[in-house]
Amino acid sequence: MTKYQDYFDAKFAEIRKDMATKDCIQGLQNIIVKQNEKIEVLESRLAVMEKYVLQLENGLDDQEQYNRRLCLRIDGIESEENESAEKCFTKVNSVFQELNVNVPDNVIDRAHRIGRPKIANGKRVQTMIVRFTTWRHRTAIYRARKCSNKYKIRLDLTKKRLNTVKNSSKLLEGRNIGFVFADINCRVCAKIQNKFHYFDREEDLKEILSGLSLDNDSDNEEGSETEG
Repeated sequence: MTKYQDYFDAKFAEIRKDMATKDCIQGLQNIIVKQNEKIEVLESRLAVMEKYVLQLENGLDDQEQYNRRLCLRIDGIESEENESAEKCFTKVNSVFQELNVNVPDNVIDRAHRIGRPKIANGKRVQTMIVRFTTWRHRTAIYRARKCSNKYKIRLDLTKKRLNTVKNSSKLLEGRNIGFVFADINCRVCAKIQNKFHYFDREEDLKEILSGLSLDNDSDNEEGSETEG
């Protein structure tokens, strides 16, 4: 009897151990289920927060771009050491005269250099940024930019918007279906098969392309009011 008692005690001990292990596993599984539920809630909240942050970023970018709406950048104007503000005004006026656009002195709010100087065609040049007091004169200069081969006149885009144009343009490289640009209002746009699609991010253009039935029609002629 003692022999059988020891045998059954050992078996019962194994059973109790096995049951304890199963209870432990079940407990862990319950914990995992609860943690997964919490993760789902947190992921949902994170998605809402990411959407909200994106809206804030776009809002801040819109505000910054709005503050730049009256500015243009001009490349190709020869620069000098310790150049005065009056000298900048004089050089800018000379560019406007070459474009045959009449811009009164009081329309130019400010003109100054920006970025690093560089050497081009044996001359020291540096980007000039010009701020106008009226939208009409700013737009007249921008539309006349193709009248001169000496200077490159560009919109004053925010860094985010400029990167969107550059990165999104790569999505259309070699496809011969269109191009990406910033319009005269500094909005990022893609002209694809003679249709205009405005967007804020590179991902937005990917969604636009995925929803279009594309062929290889040529659409590479740049519009008259693109960023250039």
